[in-house]
Amino acid sequence: MLATTPYLTKRCPSPTTVEYTVSNRPRPSFSQHLKASALALLRALIIASAALILWGKWNQPDCSIQTSSVAAGSLLGAPASTRFIPTEKIQDVLVNEAFHGFEVRYYLLIVVDGEEDVVVVFPKLLPGKDVVTTVWRGVKACLYEGPPDGMKMRNA
Repeated sequence: MLATTPYLTKRCPSPTTVEYTVSNRPRPSFSQHLKASALALLRALIIASAALILWGKWNQPDCSIQTSSVAAGSLLGAPASTRFIPTEKIQDVLVNEAFHGFEVRYYLLIVVDGEEDVVVVFPKLLPGKDVVTTVWRGVKACLYEGPPDGMKMRNA
């Protein structure tokens, strides 16, 4: 009537507890133990990798802007003037135009919260309109929409 004879297993989870189990299920073979161990290991790896991915997503630093400029004609070892502007301080990023003689020059500026003056991004270089608008679109996309497709954020 029974496929296997009942057997008794005894387990002691603590010094004051004893667990007796009587079962007629076939005893697990070595290959079943191996499969169960491999499955448990696979589950642990999946859970650990999912936790690591979630931690990485939630632990990404906020985007910000860092400007750096070196004096023209300086040697390679000259120190650079660097300015770091956190995202929460940035009110807006604008492209503006100014007249210099008979020509129009375009420049990129950042309105920073709590400061009277704006920050001009390329103060000495003053590149052309196409360069300034390309940088402006990229900055706006990074600050308000996340990085554009194909652009990877570098964590320092």
